[in-house]
Amino acid sequence: MNKSLLRTEYISRINRVMDFINRNLDQELDLEMLSSVACFSPFHFHRLFAAMVGETLGDYIRRVRLERAAGYLSGGSDLTITETAMRCGFSSPSAFARAFKGHFGMSASDWRGIVRKNKGKISKTSGNHGQYRSKERKVASSPFDYNGIIGQTTTKRRKAMKVEIKKLPSYHVAYMRYIGPYGTGVSRHWEGFRKWAKAHDVLGDTAVNPIALGISHDDPSITPPAKCRYDSCAVVPEDFKPGPGFNITDISGGKYAVYRFKGTDKVIGKAWQDIYAEWLPESGYQCDDRPCFELYTGEHQCFPDGSWECDICIPVKPL
Repeated sequence: MNKSLLRTEYISRINRVMDFINRNLDQELDLEMLSSVACFSPFHFHRLFAAMVGETLGDYIRRVRLERAAGYLSGGSDLTITETAMRCGFSSPSAFARAFKGHFGMSASDWRGIVRKNKGKISKTSGNHGQYRSKERKVASSPFDYNGIIGQTTTKRRKAMKVEIKKLPSYHVAYMRYIGPYGTGVSRHWEGFRKWAKAHDVLGDTAVNPIALGISHDDPSITPPAKCRYDSCAVVPEDFKPGPGFNITDISGGKYAVYRFKGTDKVIGKAWQDIYAEWLPESGYQCDDRPCFELYTGEHQCFPDGSWECDICIPVKPL
């Protein structure tokens, strides 16, 4: 199928979610509900939405609710501020007050007062409203160019990505979990894990089949950095006993989109984002519910400049 048509299908599904949100701002909107509207796996939907739109799902819902509320307050509505908050899906007047002032730089009552004074218009320089406008421009100028519908992304970067569809085996692994910010924290975590794995002959020169996996369970644009989970894994025999502090699990095999990454912990997050935003919408595939992982085998290298290689593996099924 034509790549532009495939991307159009992704755009259509994301816009369908946006339309649903706009129609149901006064309702509770959760990930399971919205991913089902898009017909995407809930396991991957929040990351896909953020990559394509340039805002996290939660940030988008919050912004649209606040902008709807500002519209009510600007349009001569007879609703009280509390009624406006409830109409736009906020759980309490205090939560609305904090969110409104944080977003627009002034209270809802000040906003309404300025609008009435200026006969239905809000000055861009009133209060901290100029700060809000600069935030708004920052969102609009994201690499994914959201302008009512998802825009065209960078063709050059998309063409440079070499992603293969591969059938990978299942992996029986021992893992050690790290909880904290991704990046350098994960790198330090790997140092300790490799020492343990080499001592148990499952990684290193003496290992029979040295294969390691890194599994990011959370999207740091959604989950607070201090609560993000990452598993360092080594493939082990079925009868392997890992000892205290380690666990055993199985990683399902099947069809994966595989992208060879070379870089450092400072840029690997961008590589993940590019796959979701650039490659996936034109691939004819969507993610399924298996976890993504980084795959490290004997063919991958570490380089003198501190960079390294791995395969980024994303489980897929036909769109």
